[in-house]
Amino acid sequence: MTQNQKTFLKLGLWAIIIHVILIALTILEVFIYSTFINSGQDKSVYEQHAQNTAPYIAIIGGFGLIYLIAIQLKGKIKSSERLICLGLPIGYILLDVLLLIVSGTDLRNNFTIFLISYLTKLLAGYLAMKRV
Repeated sequence: MTQNQKTFLKLGLWAIIIHVILIALTILEVFIYSTFINSGQDKSVYEQHAQNTAPYIAIIGGFGLIYLIAIQLKGKIKSSERLICLGLPIGYILLDVLLLIVSGTDLRNNFTIFLISYLTKLLAGYLAMKRV
């Protein structure tokens, strides 16, 4: 296996890990909301809350995670800095679009929020690449 193949594999695994972390953050946020902020409501209230807040958690948390992980990987694999810093957000975006399509999400109705989310992730990778 070549170095680039190993790097692509690592990026794919990190994209999956980032998704899992962001889902866990969303679950934690809904737990806090349902337990401490607005307890005693019907289950549908919390499901709607999760639908409303998950994109923002993905934007903020995804930016931070991609930035930090790209910097960490960039420091370990010096020969592939550009591939890492741009490949990580692109891999995340491709996986996210695939998961959204499989889940039946209408991408057109939520185009703006997805665009913002994906642009912030690309920005995180770009900023990690430019960091000295």
